[in-house]
Amino acid sequence: MSFVKRLKGWLAIVLVGALSVVTGPAHAQVKGKTPLPSPAIERGPSGAEIVNKALNPGPSNPDVPLPHPDLATSAGSPSGAASGPQIFGRHEHGGGVLGLRVPIPADRKL
Repeated sequence: MSFVKRLKGWLAIVLVGALSVVTGPAHAQVKGKTPLPSPAIERGPSGAEIVNKALNPGPSNPDVPLPHPDLATSAGSPSGAASGPQIFGRHEHGGGVLGLRVPIPADRKL
């Protein structure tokens, strides 16, 4: 029985070898054909790009004034230095913004 199993194994090996000789190498069959271009794959942002975008959110809001030495006495303030917290709101497309302005005293001593 062992002889028959070995004979079948060798027969299978010989048949595979004979088929490969008859058909020839795989690259010879597509010799005249040009390969198809691979489809374009859209890649999403990498992890580093996501972190960089979170750390650098983009341009600042133009409605927020930049700090400067005379900010408390500038024309943007209604009565010089504000005396207390002020509630403000702004209507925007699809909703609105509600906020609270809290004055920070400039004469703090550290």
